[in-house]
Amino acid sequence: MRRNSQPKSFMPNKTYFVLNGTSAANKVVTNALLTRGDLVLFDRNNHKSNHHGRADSGGATPVYLEASRNPFGFIGGIDAHCFNEEYLRQQIRDVAPEKAELPRPFAWRLFSWEPMTELSITPVR
Repeated sequence: MRRNSQPKSFMPNKTYFVLNGTSAANKVVTNALLTRGDLVLFDRNNHKSNHHGRADSGGATPVYLEASRNPFGFIGGIDAHCFNEEYLRQQIRDVAPEKAELPRPFAWRLFSWEPMTELSITPVR
C-alpha cells in the first residue's frame, strides 16, 4: 500500500496498517485504547475479537447495550434507549458503582451526550 494513500478524514499524524486481518486489527485497537478498570460500551453482537481484545487489555469492564431481535431471532441494531445518559449511568451502577457519577465514565465513546449533531470520536482521557 502506498504511504500517501492513508486516510485524511481524521487528519492523522501517523497511520498504522495491520496486515493480519480484521480480528488482529480489532485486538490491536482494543489493546491500544483500553486498560484495567476502563469502562467500554459493548454491543453483545460484537465480533469475538473485540471481546478478546478487551479481556487481553488487562480487564476493561464491558457495559453491554441491548440489541433488538426480530421474530426469527436475528439480531438488529442497538435499541435507541441505550444511548440515553440516565440509562447508561444505571448500567454503570450495575458493574462499577464508583464510576456512575463521573462526568466522563467511559474510556472511549463513539457518541456524545449532546444531540447527535455533535458526534464525538475522541478519547475522553
